[in-house]
Amino acid sequence: MVLVLDKDMGHAESVCLLVSRQGHQVRHLESWEELGPPGEEQEVLLVDLDSVAADDRRLAAMAGNGPLRVLMTMSSHRHHPHLGESMQRHVFAALRKPLDPEELGFWLRSISRMK
Repeated sequence: MVLVLDKDMGHAESVCLLVSRQGHQVRHLESWEELGPPGEEQEVLLVDLDSVAADDRRLAAMAGNGPLRVLMTMSSHRHHPHLGESMQRHVFAALRKPLDPEELGFWLRSISRMK
């Protein structure tokens, strides 16, 4: 399951469509509060850093939920200095917007092989 955390409804819709075309189940979330604890199946949490407030502590907590939750980010900005530690330690992949379908597919396949 891919969870897309994105407050921009139009962008989230296009990302969810892209993910579903890659053959994955997808669910859109608009806030951190909608995100519960990881289930029994592996989850990919794809966070839009342009629309959702994030800090090192929050990202570390989300990634720290064990191997069942893999954290990826997307942004139109190259650098996020306020997320330096998280980007190095907890983020599996940082994707540039607009998302490249081939790159997204590569990372999702890589995660699937980790199971």
